[in-house]
Amino acid sequence: MQPLLTHATLMACPHGGRLSFAATGPRVFASGAAILTADAVASITGCPVPLPATCVTAQWSAGSARVLVGGRPVLLSGSAGSCRSASSISQGPVGIGTGSARVFGI
Repeated sequence: MQPLLTHATLMACPHGGRLSFAATGPRVFASGAAILTADAVASITGCPVPLPATCVTAQWSAGSARVLVGGRPVLLSGSAGSCRSASSISQGPVGIGTGSARVFGI
């Protein structure tokens, strides 16, 4: 079992830029923060890599196989995310800090 990811989870691009998520009207919270689902798209700020390779967004390939929120798989600490440049070229994996310490999924 792995911790679920929320809006409060610290995540970064491989170069140290910070990920942030737009509010999507979530219905489920863990430790006061909205749970992220596999269709969440993150904005990345502070990536030090020069243009055109600067990381600007992050997307996930899959989420939990068993835990859903609104019919969508939730993101777990082991979910694979990819940081992308403005031209959608993969710049490397999302670095994930600690998720929710109280809510776990498979």
